[in-house]
Amino acid sequence: MAETNRFDPERPLGAGIGRLGREELIRLALALCSAAAESEGGAHGCIHPMNISLTPEGAALGPRASHAPGDYSTDELEYMAPELFWDRELSSAADVYSIGLVLYAGVTGGRLPFFPCGPESITNEQRAAALRRRLNGEAVAVPPVAGEKLGAVLRKALAFDRAERYANTAELAADLKDCVGEGDAAAMAAFGKPESELSEVERTMAGIIASFDDGEAAGKPEKPSGKQEKAPQPEKKPEVEYKVDKGFEQKPQKKSPPEKQPPKRGSRRGLYVVLAICVVVVIAALVVNAVWGLPGGGEDEAVSPSPSASAEPSPTPTPAPTPTPTPTPTPEPESTYQLFIENVTWEEARDLCVERGGHLVTISDADELATVTDLAETYGVSLVWIGFYRGEDGAIHWVDGEEIDYYIWGDGEPSGHDTDGTAEDYGLLWQTDSGWIYNDSRNDPISAYPGIYSGNIAYICEYDG
Repeated sequence: MAETNRFDPERPLGAGIGRLGREELIRLALALCSAAAESEGGAHGCIHPMNISLTPEGAALGPRASHAPGDYSTDELEYMAPELFWDRELSSAADVYSIGLVLYAGVTGGRLPFFPCGPESITNEQRAAALRRRLNGEAVAVPPVAGEKLGAVLRKALAFDRAERYANTAELAADLKDCVGEGDAAAMAAFGKPESELSEVERTMAGIIASFDDGEAAGKPEKPSGKQEKAPQPEKKPEVEYKVDKGFEQKPQKKSPPEKQPPKRGSRRGLYVVLAICVVVVIAALVVNAVWGLPGGGEDEAVSPSPSASAEPSPTPTPAPTPTPTPTPTPEPESTYQLFIENVTWEEARDLCVERGGHLVTISDADELATVTDLAETYGVSLVWIGFYRGEDGAIHWVDGEEIDYYIWGDGEPSGHDTDGTAEDYGLLWQTDSGWIYNDSRNDPISAYPGIYSGNIAYICEYDG
């Protein structure tokens, strides 16, 4: 092995997998196929971005895993073939599966199958859930952005049953070579320069073109039917406790504090008894006063009764106050969302949402962004009109007037103008190699770039609860 083609543990590929262009990604996968085939026994068994270095010759693989299965790292588990996890069966087909996951992460900006959001914001519990689904045989859906040719390669490489995969990395490499040139061809068609010279935004646009063969989509996904065929389940294995380096274990649920019981009302019986005694005393006093005040013996002066000691009043107990019940908070109504795939401008999308009784979607935080991007990915779109625009004051506003400080601008955005000088004042959400980003766009990009936008752009209406 050449000195310049050795793995550098100080400079692993890591998160850089999500920033590669399509041509770079294919070249990387071809280099991995060669490196794995040259490993002892024709298989490597530990292929993941943290164990890969980019080199002048292509790529180099780091060492094989030399520890017990219970000590697998998160990176090893997330790129591991099912049979290697369950049965420790190492083969070239297992390397095919791992390289397929590397390709998958490359076209999705670093996301792996069943990740609900980007790797930078995913929780340990979500990682664990995604890993269980994949290792237990749930079919991996090919991301639409992969396109027709690369999508077919991914579908075969990521088959759960290794008998349905490429038998070895040489077979995988043969089909990958047919995908070489798609990225450059798309870049030249759109921008007149190769992919390596494109900015991130331009590279994403070229990647969208490369996703369609001969200018036609590989097929829009049908609306989910709600029914999914169950994937084959592996033979049940004994439970093993794995020491994963990022805490895959489920966190215990916090117990809710016991519900406070309202204090009991004090009995009023004692109060009634005291009041009855007081009434008797008062009546007795009146009778005595009447008797002593009558005139008698023909004397001119009335006899005044001697003052008698008043009965000391018994204190009236104050009843315990009745607690005011705490009102049950009324849950805030939740918004609903609806996606439409139509060749419309931003202003047309805004008006159509209003006609439907809603407004172009406004995104307040990361949770709402995840809801919106999940909807877009369900329908296989990566270009979505959203409800912000640049006002006459030059500031960004949202169509519902909401004050929002959550923005995920792409590199160099907002730019304010397109490459031809046209003003870009309208909100576009799109999926790039590094994940979903905001871009300020011209009002009608379909007319300027029909090969990229026509048939591929959508808008989402939000209906406030």
